[in-house]
This record gives sequence, structure tokens and C-alpha cells, in this order.
Amino acid sequence: FDEAIHIPLVIHFPEAVIGGRRYSQQSQMIDLGPTLRDLAGIAPVGITMGASLGPLVRGTITTRQSPPAISELYDVGRELRSMRTLTSKLIHDSASEQKQSWFDLALDPEEKNRRTLRPTEQARELEKLYTEAQSWIARGLERRPAGPAAADPTSAIARSLEAMGYTGSSKTEDQEDQ
Repeated sequence: FDEAIHIPLVIHFPEAVIGGRRYSQQSQMIDLGPTLRDLAGIAPVGITMGASLGPLVRGTITTRQSPPAISELYDVGRELRSMRTLTSKLIHDSASEQKQSWFDLALDPEEKNRRTLRPTEQARELEKLYTEAQSWIARGLERRPAGPAAADPTSAIARSLEAMGYTGSSKTEDQEDQ
């Protein structure tokens, strides 16, 4: 639901961003990395699923297409996926009898009235967008499968992280007591 996935993005970067503006276009968390790299003048990574919001927040464009935003939640025995457009949200719930339901965000912005998809033009369009979004995710994962990140922090960073308790200590409890 939007109260869990709608996260305001505030950018303070006077050298590169026009201040005091609000944008109604949707973006996704995967857009954050490309945006920060763009604003910092760092070349984009070779393969990414996100897109930079830099042109929008710099003012070089005034609008951008709002692609469907995808979210996923995996919990014990439950799998939720949502696809949100500016006016609708489709939720796929693996544990629900209905499996799919939708909200008309134009009429019900607080998502109080879950609707069952019926064979209407709007339902067909939502299901088509959802299928396209799932295919897009699958293609992205094929191009860059998830795996462990290679990290080689400097010894000073490693000591600092260890001191803050973010890494396992190489000492045993008996050695620490001595």
C-alpha cells in the first residue's frame, strides 16, 4: 500500500538542482543510483534497470513519462507484488483467493476499496502492464543476476565498521575478555 511504498525523495544539491519544485511523476528506488551518479558527474554503470531523474530535477526537461512502479514483499508463506501507475494499482497476492485485485487511485487514493479485476478494458490494460513489468524484471535479472557483492574495504574502514558492530569480530569472546 502507498503508506509503505510511497517514499518522498528530497534532493538538496544547489549546484545542480532547481530548488523548491515538486514533481508528480512516479519514480522507483532503482532510479536513485543512476540519479545520484548523474548529479555527481559520475559515468553510469554498464547495466542498470533504473533511469536518472537528473534531467527532470535540473530543469532540462519539464516532464517525464511515469513508468509503472513495481514493488515486492516476500514474507513467510506470502508473496505480494504490486504494480502502480499514476491512477491505478494492481496487487498480486499469492495467498489470497482472489490472487489479483486493484485500486482505482483516482477515486480511492487511500486504497480503502479493493476491487476484483473483471474483464474490462481497464483490467486488461492493467494485466498487460503487469505482465510487461514482470518480463522487464526477468530480463533485467538475466542481464545482471543477483549475487554477493565484492567488497574490499580499506583496513581503516574495516576497523571502523568492526568497532561499530557491523562486522563479526575475528576475536573469540574469551580473547575479548582478556
